[in-house]
Amino acid sequence: MNRFWFARILFLLLGLSFLGEGTGVICESAGKESALLARQSGGSIDRSEPPRTDGCAAIVNGEVITHRQLTRMATARRLPKKDILQELIFEKLILQAAKKDEIKISDEELEEHFNNDIKRTGGREKFEKEYLSSLEMSYQEYRQNLRDQLIEKKYILKKTSQMPLDKSAQIDFIIDTYITPHEVKEFIKRYQKELQGKEQIKTRQIILFFDDRTKVLKKEMAEKIMNELKNGADFSGLAQQYSEVKAKEEGLWDWTPQGTFPKEVEEIIFSLKMNDVSPLIETTGAYPSYRIVRIEDRMTPMDNLNSPELQEKVQNLLYNKKFNEGLLKIKEELMKSAHIWTDPALGTEQAKTKD
Repeated sequence: MNRFWFARILFLLLGLSFLGEGTGVICESAGKESALLARQSGGSIDRSEPPRTDGCAAIVNGEVITHRQLTRMATARRLPKKDILQELIFEKLILQAAKKDEIKISDEELEEHFNNDIKRTGGREKFEKEYLSSLEMSYQEYRQNLRDQLIEKKYILKKTSQMPLDKSAQIDFIIDTYITPHEVKEFIKRYQKELQGKEQIKTRQIILFFDDRTKVLKKEMAEKIMNELKNGADFSGLAQQYSEVKAKEEGLWDWTPQGTFPKEVEEIIFSLKMNDVSPLIETTGAYPSYRIVRIEDRMTPMDNLNSPELQEKVQNLLYNKKFNEGLLKIKEELMKSAHIWTDPALGTEQAKTKD
């Protein structure tokens, strides 16, 4: 699995940040006279002698997040403003840290991602009508926002390690995502009951649906197929020729847990051995059918615990857990020295600057 895809998910969750507007410390808003500016003073927020900041939702180390930016993103994401504001503040902090580390995105990189976004949307015209127009954004604003997102991603990837780290070394709050085989093994052992699941089976099936009018005809066809199989005909070929489900896949059904197929089918197939072919099975219910099933493979609950698929799922789960913990650590480190003011009307906690 490409671990960097999870970092990409972060930015899908954060959404569009709209931080390209207004980087000064003055925000104007009609109808208000009071304003506040957050700045460091003895390890706390000093709100004395404020200039006009009426349109500010937050000020992060002297850089502004406006109410317009916040409202637009909250509308696009359909989430409460106070939750969105925390994301915007974190993004601001990451961008500032990335600038300090001289992390940049070239024009060529930006152009490549920009063109890919347009292609995924379905072309420039659709991109303008269905995306930019709904967000009231210009191409210039979108490109700046995209550049910021790519810088954020590059910064976080720089802080991500997938190799064993020397715990005694000085580490600049790197996200340690290295997963040992022992960690995977211990997780599976601890959650064995939850993870082992049901018995699973891989089959090939020839399925013929019928109704009252076609039942006799379909049964005759199914019996003819059964005779061909008894005479050595290839199951895959017959499934491709006759089956009304998954014919292109030669009747192959991938791993399927017990409890998925109709009860008439399950009563028979889970008692069969590898490569056994079932007798002709008639199912009832909403979609009555005749079925012939061959067992391709089976996996017991204990087999499932040792399967490569489960090993990979657990490894990804542990990776995501470590990644999220690392992001929280980055946020904590960046917040330690941050000077942040937020509009009290938004109901968010006022940040305090630590020494």
